[in-house]
Amino acid sequence: MNTNYQHLLSPLKIGRKVLKNRMAAANFKKHFIQGPETYPTENVITHFINKARNGAAIVTFPGIEFDSKRPVGDHYMPPYGVDDLKQQHYIGQVADGIHLYGSLCLAPLMLELPMFGPGASMGPEGKPDFYDVSDGVLSMYIMGDPISEMFGQHYSKPFTREMIQHSIGVAAGQALILKELGIDGVIVGNTRFLSPLTNKRTDEYGGSLENRMRYILSVCRSIKDACGRDFIVETDITVPEEGGWTLEDSVEACRMLEGYADIVSVVGDEIDPRHVTQFEPVRPYLEAAAAVKAALKDRENPVIIQTLGGYHDPDVNEEIIAQGKADIISMARAFIADPEYGKKIYEGRIDDIVPCLRCNKCHRTNRKDPWIDACSVNPTWSYEHKIDRLFDTPREHKKVCVVGGGPAGMKAAILLSERGHEVTLYEKTDRLGGLINSAVGVSFKWPLKDYMDYLIRQTYKHGVKVVLNTAPDPEELKSQNFDYVIAALGSEPLMPSIPGINSTQVINAVDAYRSMDKIGKKVVVIGGGEIGVETGMHLAEHGHQVTVLEMTGELASDTTPTHYRSLFIRAWEKLSDSLSLLTNATVTAITPEGVVYTDKDNNKQLVPSDTVIVSTGLRSKTEEALRYVDSGACYYMLGDCKEVANVLRLNQAALGITGLI
Repeated sequence: MNTNYQHLLSPLKIGRKVLKNRMAAANFKKHFIQGPETYPTENVITHFINKARNGAAIVTFPGIEFDSKRPVGDHYMPPYGVDDLKQQHYIGQVADGIHLYGSLCLAPLMLELPMFGPGASMGPEGKPDFYDVSDGVLSMYIMGDPISEMFGQHYSKPFTREMIQHSIGVAAGQALILKELGIDGVIVGNTRFLSPLTNKRTDEYGGSLENRMRYILSVCRSIKDACGRDFIVETDITVPEEGGWTLEDSVEACRMLEGYADIVSVVGDEIDPRHVTQFEPVRPYLEAAAAVKAALKDRENPVIIQTLGGYHDPDVNEEIIAQGKADIISMARAFIADPEYGKKIYEGRIDDIVPCLRCNKCHRTNRKDPWIDACSVNPTWSYEHKIDRLFDTPREHKKVCVVGGGPAGMKAAILLSERGHEVTLYEKTDRLGGLINSAVGVSFKWPLKDYMDYLIRQTYKHGVKVVLNTAPDPEELKSQNFDYVIAALGSEPLMPSIPGINSTQVINAVDAYRSMDKIGKKVVVIGGGEIGVETGMHLAEHGHQVTVLEMTGELASDTTPTHYRSLFIRAWEKLSDSLSLLTNATVTAITPEGVVYTDKDNNKQLVPSDTVIVSTGLRSKTEEALRYVDSGACYYMLGDCKEVANVLRLNQAALGITGLI
């Protein structure tokens, strides 16, 4: 055991079962990893077994459903129908593989509570009648989920008493099947019964805390009765909320769950905030979990408290366990950004852990991108079951030059070094990092800075020869007899043809981050894509009065649509006193008085400004990169100089190119 993490890596007893450490791989479905198969395919099986292999003591395996539910799954992945006997052994393979590495396998239980019933009638405005705990409460899907965009934000019918009682009976039978397939326990989650803000029922399932807890307790009791006391049951409680669920409720709920649930996760009720981004508190639910844990310290057999949402730093995780703030740290993206997350902690290789960007592109990358599973910082994700077959082992070591020390160039240099090649990296400025350097000092871009620091650290650690303040001459490189030259020169701001664009008060978005002391009080940002909005937010946080002008009808349309965009919107709305965001605004001129634009009604408008910042995209340095075509025996272009892209696409391209060398 790594003694620096003796608490995080210490075992934990749950009944007669023992966890090998305090790290759990949280509930996370690989959305686009397989086709229409109704059983987990080889790539899915490999992914979840690898979590156990690389350190997770609990691995949550999602997606299991039963024929008693409406068998539609979702639009990108079918459910695993375990009622089909011919498919059950695939579930068993997952559980057995997880057990091989001394870990436990839990599965979220698909409770028989319909979102909407068969032949749902269409309500007002063409929206179907949904079911929820109560009527007249906001849907659990409101936070940017496509379902809400399609069907609206309210349920209109409460679950009937018969539905609830049927669900309790079904839960035990489903759990028993899962136990027979080798699953060690189930996760029961329906926190909407708990909060008085979402549970306004007047029957025995609403009103008092005892009544609001009745459904969860009944489900947990039925599972324990059917599967035995050693079958693990995990459930959720919500964090304290204004005018609703309280800390006292959380503590009392945990007391009531003793003997019926083994693990209790303390989380928020809304879906998107659980997928914490850089715009929220770093670990939003820790304070509540610690308070509940402290209140239960004198209980003889308290429930085990689990915290989740934004955990990644091993030092922080160790401190949480050591100080008794939680018993288990549950993580999803940590094991995605770095599949060897737990293994590196055991080996003491903390500096080698790949930081997560919190971009949530692991759910969906972009509206315009293919429907695939992808991770910005881990280009092997989705290929882990066949990565060894995709690239040949180098038969001889090569001498390779990389021109450009941005994220693509550094990633290529690191991968080439790992493949045994001798690598020289040239960077024309005095430091590595490229455009990511603009993230330094921006409050909500700390994950990007962490990633840049990681790349720089790994570049030097891998023995790459780094030459700064040098833009090498193509002929000079040719004389050094490199086997391969990779041009990764990046991109530069694209300036549109607008009258007045060359005025002294106009700067591009990249330079704006470096020139904060030169920016006036009143600022207009031209371009309301993701970077433009972020630039406006940064300036607003620093006391400027900012107006962002976007020519289309939507702000930040290029950002991650799932579990990210809604939180991005929340963040910029908090700055509304100093940040104005205008859509359908086409800029026609920049004058000494300000920026002229036409609105959606074709009326001319003027926004007074001291400084104008242009954020209308980037231009590839293609011609500059092509100068190096003959500088080595073989030549590749990589990154923005070939095609402007985000970190995800740059890393994928780096993996592909370096795998050929």
